Amino acid sequence: MTKSRRVFRSDLFVADLPWVREFTGRLTAAGIVYMVTGSVAAMVRGEPRFTHDVDLVMKLSPEQIGDLQQAFPEPRFYLPPRDIIQTAIRADRGQFNIIDSDNGFKADCYLVAADPLHLWAMDRREMFEIEGSTIAFAPLEYVIIR
Repeated sequence: MTKSRRVFRSDLFVADLPWVREFTGRLTAAGIVYMVTGSVAAMVRGEPRFTHDVDLVMKLSPEQIGDLQQAFPEPRFYLPPRDIIQTAIRADRGQFNIIDSDNGFKADCYLVAADPLHLWAMDRREMFEIEGSTIAFAPLEYVIIR
């Protein structure tokens, strides 16, 4: 269950968000459940700082790998080969990266797997409206603990 949508206050966040929306919009369009964590999630609630990556926790099944590959097509995006992503899905705390070759921005993707904190946070994601896009963010408690 996700919390209701909150309107984002742009005066609280001065970092450039189009690249975050690029990654999250493609995940949403592919039907992949995710939440933004790490420095971007901290900045949306506090002080901005410089970053060139976004941390994403996602629920990804082996059946969704093709959807992920379609959402992030080559040559613009680097996405690991299918077998590497399958290995990450099978691992207890698998991860991989997606890199946008147009601008060098990167998404560090962490898979939910059996991590109880990930599972707790995914059920409590907060939806923010940011410049016409709805982006799922990890709850504040998760951001602080991680």
